[in-house]
Amino acid sequence: MNRLSIMILMIMLLININGDAAFAAGDNSKFQVSEIIDLRDGEKVQAITLNINDMELNEVMEMLSSVVRSNILLGKNVSGKVNVNLYNVSPDDAIHSIASISGYSVERRNGTYFIASQEELDKNSYAVKTQTAVFEIEYSDPTMVETAVKKYLSAHGMVTVLKKRRLLVVEDIPAVVHRIAAMLSEIDAKPVQVMIEAKILEVTLDNNETYGINWRSIAHPSDGSGSLGLGTVNNSNPSGFFVNFVNNNVDLFLEVLESQGRVRTLSTPKLLTIENQDASVVIGDRIGYKTTTTINAVTTESIEFLESGVILKVRSTVDDNNQILLNIHPEVSTGTISDGIPSQKTTEVTTQLIVPDGASIFIGGLMRNSQSEREAGVPYLRRIPGLKWLFASREKININTETLVLITPKIIDLNNTSALEHYGDRVKDQELKLDQSFLDIDFEMEE
Repeated sequence: MNRLSIMILMIMLLININGDAAFAAGDNSKFQVSEIIDLRDGEKVQAITLNINDMELNEVMEMLSSVVRSNILLGKNVSGKVNVNLYNVSPDDAIHSIASISGYSVERRNGTYFIASQEELDKNSYAVKTQTAVFEIEYSDPTMVETAVKKYLSAHGMVTVLKKRRLLVVEDIPAVVHRIAAMLSEIDAKPVQVMIEAKILEVTLDNNETYGINWRSIAHPSDGSGSLGLGTVNNSNPSGFFVNFVNNNVDLFLEVLESQGRVRTLSTPKLLTIENQDASVVIGDRIGYKTTTTINAVTTESIEFLESGVILKVRSTVDDNNQILLNIHPEVSTGTISDGIPSQKTTEVTTQLIVPDGASIFIGGLMRNSQSEREAGVPYLRRIPGLKWLFASREKININTETLVLITPKIIDLNNTSALEHYGDRVKDQELKLDQSFLDIDFEMEE
């Protein structure tokens, strides 16, 4: 039997004999229990006088539990040394005072004292009243928000999601409900909208540009190299995949190529998208083909589609400094179906870039080779049946092209009416042009 147990037995024996007891609970520590007259109702009540110096909290509570004949339960992380002087206080006041100076809270349930941090008591308290709050989920997925909120509920909390109405009903203690409200204001914040303007161009290469155009020397004429490019093995011709911000040199060079008839615009898509959401534009064909699946001797047929043409897929994320992280996937492809088997020729790239608001990004080096046949011969005579082979000939031509992608992301401020009016005016201009074109077509048909 340890020293603490012997002390507790001695004090209980003294209380039973005399109704009054005192003992030393360690070095310079004293513990006294007596009965006094309660001035409020004139009845005798138990009073405790304590003089505790540097004693473990759990030992003090163990002594009080034995004296007052009540259960005292300490939380998992409750610990510390106690230094306290109390004179003729009730056991309840003694327990609350000692717990308070140690930084803990007390709750009494059915005669049992629970000592822990206030947060821990709130989570497991049956005495604390709960409250109900309804939150409208405007921008996020309600099911995903429900999953996130459940992790922060107390033992008495519950959450219900109404998917069709996009409502989240939370019932919990006030402290937890307040914390969830603050969390939802961050989770369900209004997303940023980004306007993405793109140009997908095709440049016909001449015989001196077999490996593509040396965009590094054009974008950086001083040293002939760029910081974001990826060159080929042959350093004498550092062409290949290249990414850089558009500057005046690139603009000027593209104008020269266009004046020579070597630039063909494949597509100029514009996408208004929400950050962290996938957006895509497809200008091309969707060719269907059959697929057969056999599972457990059961065969099913389905139709799938081969997507080809000019395709741009993008995903944007905006940071606090209005820098835009772009996940870009431009693709130029052609597809065919032969004997039910799909095949595709494609020029594509997938990359990530951080772009300032309104800056333009240039992606080059996407090479492509195609073949075509050309007929040459004597005019008129080459079309005479039977003599065509004498005056005409066919030759195969290799055509090398390079696909260029120019992308400009712009953050749309919904509070900036001038920006919204700017894009609204552009839409109206396009509508007027379309209306005029239809009027011209109708006029020609009437004539």
